Amino acid sequence: MNRRGKLLPILVVVILIFDVALPPASAHGTYRTSETGGSLVCDTTALARSVASAQGSATPAAIAPGDILTNEVAFQEVNDWIEFYVLKAADYEGLRIYYRGGSGVKELPKITASAGDYIVLHFKGAPANDENDATGQGSNGYWDIYTNDSGLTGTDNVVRIQRVGTESVHEADTIDAVIWSNDNGNFTASTILANALVAAGHWDADATFSDIRDCDAWTDSDDTEAGVAIGRDLSSTDTNSRGDWHLFITQTPGQDNPAPGAPRDILINEVAPSETGGYDWIEFYNDSSSSVDIQYWVVEERTTGIKTFSSYFMAPGEYVVLNLNRDLPDEIMSDVNGNGHRDLYSDDEGLTGTDNVIILRDGLGNIIDAMALANAELDALIAQLEMQKP
Repeated sequence: MNRRGKLLPILVVVILIFDVALPPASAHGTYRTSETGGSLVCDTTALARSVASAQGSATPAAIAPGDILTNEVAFQEVNDWIEFYVLKAADYEGLRIYYRGGSGVKELPKITASAGDYIVLHFKGAPANDENDATGQGSNGYWDIYTNDSGLTGTDNVVRIQRVGTESVHEADTIDAVIWSNDNGNFTASTILANALVAAGHWDADATFSDIRDCDAWTDSDDTEAGVAIGRDLSSTDTNSRGDWHLFITQTPGQDNPAPGAPRDILINEVAPSETGGYDWIEFYNDSSSSVDIQYWVVEERTTGIKTFSSYFMAPGEYVVLNLNRDLPDEIMSDVNGNGHRDLYSDDEGLTGTDNVIILRDGLGNIIDAMALANAELDALIAQLEMQKP
């Protein structure tokens, strides 16, 4: 290491010509990879180079794994985006976001973020529009940054955050990572990179990626579509595992992620599907002993979403009525019309009055309750609810 003297030239190169799971990185080494899956070099002088490159800037030493997390990703959009959640107040200038196995990269502008801030990277945008310390956050309350890259790979992919001036996977230089796949057996992103993340402790220790194994990533990306996302839970739990990641049926860029609900805590209690003028309604009842926040929960008619709830805590024993075919503000703050319950509204034209299925899902897509007019469909939904019970 350079201690006000000259750095002794040391060069140790080992070339692996085959793709295998890597041994754990030592405290004095790092994995240098071909981001497109080429040969791998284990470089034992990397730690000294990292220290040398950090001189003159306190930022690299200040940011450590877990200080900022990849929190939510939408990779099936016309304009994809990645959300990052800040856990430590710091200057994040120069952090690098690598995606598409490493062929894409975005370097963060000067953003002095507070704990609890969100930073959202938008694709197909203009980097000149990045929000930073000079511009401040926009009116949406989070930091928007941009890349003119065309977007994320929606099948198999690796997204990672690297410390300032670094590009190689390392237990300290790599801040966070997420790996996803379509679970078809062939991991088409960089297997070298994914296995290096495993070896460095940034993914499940028993995971292996190859051209015949991709199930150790978060799966299935082919279950996603525009309007959904993958993300961490409400607490942004980070155990460097595929288990940290969930499918969201409601996107929440720059906001808290959805919380899971418990099946049948909130019941679809009554449905009026054939009201005059199409003013149909659905009544919900909190059958649990606790208040339940229904934020991001979705009401579906068959497979069509007709209402996504805003944040509202239903008290035990409380009734809430969803009124259809009415474009009015939800009664979140108070019982505006004084009828004794909270009224929520949707401009959906109304319910089908014959065979129908009404489903209530939490923001993670779990079925909370269902009501059907066709017994066969109802039996299938009840069976699914029973499987979800702990």
